[in-house]
Amino acid sequence: VDERNAKLSLRAEVANNLEDITNADLNFVVGVPNFRFTERLSSLVDLFGGIKNIPAQDRVMLSNALVSQTVGYAVDGVAPMPSFPSSDAEGSEQEDLFFYTIKNFSLPKGGRGYFDILEADIPIRHIYEASINGNNSNQRFFQQEFLFTPNDQNPVYHSIRVDNKGKSPWTTGSAMVVKKGERSKPISQDMLTYTAAGGHSFIKLTEAPDVRIKHAEKEIARKDRIIKNPQNKGYYLDLVTVEGQIKIRNYKSKSIDLNLRRTITGLLQDSSIKWLKAERVQRSGQNPIIDVCWETTIGAGESLEISYTYQVYVPD
Repeated sequence: VDERNAKLSLRAEVANNLEDITNADLNFVVGVPNFRFTERLSSLVDLFGGIKNIPAQDRVMLSNALVSQTVGYAVDGVAPMPSFPSSDAEGSEQEDLFFYTIKNFSLPKGGRGYFDILEADIPIRHIYEASINGNNSNQRFFQQEFLFTPNDQNPVYHSIRVDNKGKSPWTTGSAMVVKKGERSKPISQDMLTYTAAGGHSFIKLTEAPDVRIKHAEKEIARKDRIIKNPQNKGYYLDLVTVEGQIKIRNYKSKSIDLNLRRTITGLLQDSSIKWLKAERVQRSGQNPIIDVCWETTIGAGESLEISYTYQVYVPD
């Protein structure tokens, strides 16, 4: 196991509050089942209509949109953990659901345990991520010179991208990242979202204070009273051209892959390096809202400057 590979272990927690279970088949479901009338009792049971709701703790909670499982990941191996004895889980797919089945399952009433469902070697990629606050179309005036934000306003986070190369999906759950060495050390705990076979997800590790980002914008052109303000017919909108500059410094002794995101309200113009763009759907307003992302690599001890421009309609 190295910086590009890890071992993933999927474990399911079981709490039996109902009755003794002996030598039964137990299904763990990955997906979002649809049981619309889960809380409604059959009239064969609710003879007098007196039971209206099932207590929350007794409901069957199957949706993998909930954090109902515990998943462990290791950047450099999996730390040894005691597990409840169980047989290997068999996997099968039914429609959009995936079932992991454990044969000969036994657990007395009041019992608790966790079960190893899946273990796999997976590829990972270390990514550094940051988000810059978006602009505001109600802002009338802009700086005439660059005034850079303090470093602590643009924190950078170290994450890992995990790729599901297997044939079965990964469920939503808490993810513990452990780096194994002479003594295993926990690195972080975050949420792993539902990941389809062939897909990928991101797990946040820690903040990276040795990667610094500064950001500033200034007005470089303005056209006064271009169009009438649709929200106030007695006023007009100015069209402002804004230049932005981002300064990034990598103080690490190794190169990093950086994903930098920002939401920009306005018409995008140019960027000194390629940016990915995704426009949001909106029903009103003169300015489009666009999510942008810069993906770049910065060498050890190196700096990078990104310049970009956009135009935005603002009140006159």
